[in-house]
Amino acid sequence: MSFKMSENIDKLATALCKFQAEVEPVLKDAPNHFGKYANLEGVIASIKAPLSEAGLSYHQPPITNSLGCGVLTMIMHTSGQFIATEFAFPVISVPNVNKNCQAQGIILSYYRRYALLGALGLSQTDDDGQTAVDIYVPQDMSKQERDIKNLKKLLYEKIQGLGLSEKDACKRMDGVKNYKDLKEIKDYSKIQIFMSLF
Repeated sequence: MSFKMSENIDKLATALCKFQAEVEPVLKDAPNHFGKYANLEGVIASIKAPLSEAGLSYHQPPITNSLGCGVLTMIMHTSGQFIATEFAFPVISVPNVNKNCQAQGIILSYYRRYALLGALGLSQTDDDGQTAVDIYVPQDMSKQERDIKNLKKLLYEKIQGLGLSEKDACKRMDGVKNYKDLKEIKDYSKIQIFMSLF
């Protein structure tokens, strides 16, 4: 991760202070199997007007670097002052995922959401504690177990990005009646097949 800024940021800092005082908390209103979260659209809807009123804007082009894929987040002021951060991590090193455009898109949306919230100094309205417990990948897992867990996480994000209910999503996956069934699957290639169905 890297950070850059213009020679001066006094005007940007003043505007950012005004923005942070005026913006409403980002609501977690998009459903997923962990509960609710603030999707990228919700974050943008919450910040768009207050940013404009403070003379601020943002830009988030995708990037690739030695770490992998990610996003550059620039917060810009009408004066020309800016701050910029890069947020990138390796793509899961398993067959086909690096070539899967939809998987890359899910990852980039995830990075954009968290990078934008971080750059603007914002948080979401409710606690991420349980979600963090549910999606945490322990380091003592084998690489294969971590890859399977990460691929399932991408699959869940892909499903919720399409706005599908658990019931509708499971109808597409042979032998899966609910997310509990999906959680029990340990066959990586089967999960890859499921990824291709959405």
